[in-house]
This record gives sequence, C-alpha cells and structure tokens, in this order.
Amino acid sequence: MTSPKQWQPPSENGAHRHSVFIDVELWSDAPERQWSCPYLAAIWQLLRLGVLRNEGRAILVPQALTSDFPDQWGRLPPVLQINDAAAPFAAYRTFSALDSRFVSIEHAVRTILGQVCVDDAVAQQLRRRSAAEGLAIDGDLTARIEYAFTGPAWRDVTAYSGRVPAGRQGAEDAQEQPIA
Repeated sequence: MTSPKQWQPPSENGAHRHSVFIDVELWSDAPERQWSCPYLAAIWQLLRLGVLRNEGRAILVPQALTSDFPDQWGRLPPVLQINDAAAPFAAYRTFSALDSRFVSIEHAVRTILGQVCVDDAVAQQLRRRSAAEGLAIDGDLTARIEYAFTGPAWRDVTAYSGRVPAGRQGAEDAQEQPIA
C-alpha cells in the first residue's frame, strides 16, 4: 500500500506564469435539472462558431421564414435563413457586448470552451472555407471570441457602491460621503 499523495492546488490548463483556477457549475439538480448560465452561453458560442455537432450533423439548421415575421419571439426559428440562395455558414469570430457584471460568466464560458475538442472533420471544413476566403482562423475557440464590457463604472459610479466619489459633490465637501 502506498501513502496518500500530498494535496496539490488545482491548476489551469495552459496557464500563463500563474494558474487561475475557476470551478464552473454546469447545472443544479434541485428540484429538477437547471442548466447554468455559463453552460448555456458556452453552447450558444459553440453554435455561433459552427462547431457543435451531434454525430457529425449540425445541431441547428437554418430555416426559411415561410410567412411574415411572427408577433412573438418564441415563434421565430432559432436560426433564420433570410436569403434562399445563401448557404449555411458558421462565424469565424464572435463578439459579445456585455455589462461588466457578466465578466465572471464569460470567464466561466471561456473555461468550458477551453475544454472542448472540436471534431477534426468540422475543424478541417472551417479551415478550408476560411482559407478560400483569404482568412486564417485560430484553432483555439477562445481566441475567436471578442468582448466589449460596459457598465455602471463609466455611467453612474454610485450604482453599485452607494457612495458619491470625491469631485462629484459640491466644492465645499470633497470627501466621499454615503448617499442618504
């Protein structure tokens, strides 16, 4: 019998100098399975990048709109084909504009995507198509996502802190004061 291994801290795959470890909850089971926001956002990114497949087949196939736009969002197909002559395509890159309160969600999404192994046939198809268009795409899915984080820090600094920063009050009182 061997002695138990000493505890070692978790480490990040592909860490740069120091590891940043994040534990991502994919779902909860109380009272029934509920998928987490990071998991669903990761699925959405995989769909946009065209790499999510089931036994080699695309999960969502564009559907033509057969009549006028419906009056409710829920009646729209998940992927809409506007031009009948257009071939389905996957995005080479994605861009998300989010409030800064979603930074932790997007970090979790990147953690999930960093664990995805894209099927070789799908990766080759994307590389061939992008090369034919004169574009090179990165094999790392997380390198194909860009973000712009916005939020109250630039609009209203009191939204989260509940304090008025120095310089925002009258000249007579330049110290931070709680908002009444």
